[in-house]
Amino acid sequence: MSESWRIKKYYEPRVLIDTERILDTEFDAVLVCLTGAQVEMVRNLTQYLHRRSTFAQGYETAYYLAPNNDDWDAIEAIVADLENKLMSECIDDLVTAVEAQTAVLDAMMQCVCEMANFQGQAAGALPDLSGYVDATLVNYDAPGESEGSPTAPATDTEKCELAQAMYYYIYDAFTEDILPFANASADTITAAIVATSTFSLLGGFLGLPVVVLAYIVSGVIAWAIDGAISSIINWLLAIKDEYVCALYNAYPDYGLASQSASSLIDSDGTLSYLEKAMLKSLMASSWHMTWVSDDQQTNGTWDSYFVPGQCDLCFLDEECAILNCTAENWGDIPPGILGCDESKPFANNAFPIRWLGTAPTQPASGFKLQVNWRAFGDSGNAILGCDLKSDVTEHQINVSPPASQPVGNTVTSEWNLSSPGTIGEGLDLRLSQATWYAAVNWYCIRPL
Repeated sequence: MSESWRIKKYYEPRVLIDTERILDTEFDAVLVCLTGAQVEMVRNLTQYLHRRSTFAQGYETAYYLAPNNDDWDAIEAIVADLENKLMSECIDDLVTAVEAQTAVLDAMMQCVCEMANFQGQAAGALPDLSGYVDATLVNYDAPGESEGSPTAPATDTEKCELAQAMYYYIYDAFTEDILPFANASADTITAAIVATSTFSLLGGFLGLPVVVLAYIVSGVIAWAIDGAISSIINWLLAIKDEYVCALYNAYPDYGLASQSASSLIDSDGTLSYLEKAMLKSLMASSWHMTWVSDDQQTNGTWDSYFVPGQCDLCFLDEECAILNCTAENWGDIPPGILGCDESKPFANNAFPIRWLGTAPTQPASGFKLQVNWRAFGDSGNAILGCDLKSDVTEHQINVSPPASQPVGNTVTSEWNLSSPGTIGEGLDLRLSQATWYAAVNWYCIRPL
């Protein structure tokens, strides 16, 4: 059908509005305040917006095209909405905006009041501590002067165990010793915290620093005003994996672990300000972290609680590949060469097997190869045998075997490598049996 009716001649006094700028505007919504006289003028000017010739598209030398029917229907709807706004006081939107801003201000005021309340309680919550000091259960030293002195974990397995030990210590302290007395007196809460934080059988223990004790006591007292123990317990259960990973990725830097734990709690949108303060008082305490690690290394207090493989997937992202025993991910290999132990693959022979599943890509410059693997079998030690191969150029990148590991150990071995191949190509991991068996959990290709 011809659309010759859309052809309009130019008329010099006519102000033309570009159709596309109305249907696909580049402006955001604005709030405009007009006087009564200005509203009257704009209302009358909208008559021109009902003329199709006001809107132009498809400009030619001698004519332009008015909007087609579909575009005109859309413009008419916009004009009708404009007229409706001009005929009303349009106050509802303004009221909604003001109410939203008021809610934000109220929340900020509540936070300020809670902080003032929290600080006030921190100054006067502690009872007479002389008896605790005399019994060397409390000290007046700075926290850093009376921390534990655990040895650096020798393997990733031990590092994961220390992170888990801290979680179980926290969970037990909150649920068994502290929160049940949250509504009690400061004396009772102090006694519960001191009893929980006693590591007196460990060498070098001087007691719980008063600064650390005050922070916990004031946090628990402030939270107890409107806190629910059941909701905190549920949160502690739900946060286990993330909390353990936060510590695992920071240990043995206990200061960094404290920061990571604090950031994890702060990022949780379900917790109130008081809940966060109370939880951080213990969960982000580097003093407790060092003594829990010291206790675990000395006494194995939490051995029966550990979950094997708890930290296998900590801090993995798109730069990593999680390996499995699915045969098609390993290409065409002789029978029996691909082994599987606890759902993780290993090479059952010196014949190399190549991962063909989703692989991380090669960065623009040098990179770090990280391989998380576990020694297993009947022998005393195992060595990982591996290298990388490009899925584009078939270029092979050799790596030196890492140190042997006792059976049962899980470690992450690292190599700093150059990038001689095509940037962005996938790098497949190849496994071979070096010395006994090494099952691989994952590998990552990270920029240096």
